[in-house]
Amino acid sequence: MFYVKGKIDEIEASLEYTWKDGIGSVDGDDIALFMFKTALERERLVGKGIHHLARNINQPLSAFYMMQECFTELIEIKGDIPKVEALPEGVIG
Repeated sequence: MFYVKGKIDEIEASLEYTWKDGIGSVDGDDIALFMFKTALERERLVGKGIHHLARNINQPLSAFYMMQECFTELIEIKGDIPKVEALPEGVIG
């Protein structure tokens, strides 16, 4: 579904997210998978701006935000990147 490549300190690593039938999974380099597991276990919400989500590997946008947290520097993002839903008209953002 989508792929994120970056650096963890000076080590280049990547993660790939797939989603099928409501179940998400992440595969990648060992160090990046360790960082993703750590990101998944945090208790604070994940997201940017006014869109904050619970940390959930089965929610592609949440997983995308967590994957970005794993890296100190992003190198490449590709694939079917989840989009933030627009706020309904009249909602204050």
